Amino acid sequence: MAKSQDSGFDDSTLRIGSDDPLAQLVADDSFFRVAGDDNPSSPLDDSLNRTAGDDTLHFEDRAAALAGDDRGFDGLAYIASNTDLILAFGADAAAGAAHFVNFGFAEGRGVGSFDGLQYIASNADLIEAFGANRDAGTAHYIGYGYNEGRGPDDFDAAQYLANYADLQAAFGPDQEAATIHFITYGFYEGRVDDMLA
Repeated sequence: MAKSQDSGFDDSTLRIGSDDPLAQLVADDSFFRVAGDDNPSSPLDDSLNRTAGDDTLHFEDRAAALAGDDRGFDGLAYIASNTDLILAFGADAAAGAAHFVNFGFAEGRGVGSFDGLQYIASNADLIEAFGANRDAGTAHYIGYGYNEGRGPDDFDAAQYLANYADLQAAFGPDQEAATIHFITYGFYEGRVDDMLA
């Protein structure tokens, strides 16, 4: 593995922390280990070490995705879940991810619970404007919806499923599939997420 010219670490090392890293993730050919920054060959905590086939490192109740995992950290959802970050960063997903790594995790902030699809499903004008585009919904909330006083999630996916036996048969308890159905078809069919009489 190649060494980086400026950092002294090879391209299989992820430094955790900013100017004075707390730890580093070191990848050998078949193993990832978390090591203290002052001694890369010494594991920091054996309970954090994983085989290279594992795509996620788990830290308490949070997870940090490794490179190559397409379900990685959603910087926009993290920003949308924290109003101070909406004001500080706007819709800059990279700034949100950097904030979580450098500050948010240590502050005990969650990775973000905002769901752009739920937000879209809660707003008829956004259904027509964006369809089922989660990122567009999240970016809209950060750029406009928060300042307009829109609620982040007024759509009741569980009730929407409960209202319609055909959706229950098609999706089971999958609320995300139900939300996508509502945005794509149900809204236009006149279906609702309010309890039916």
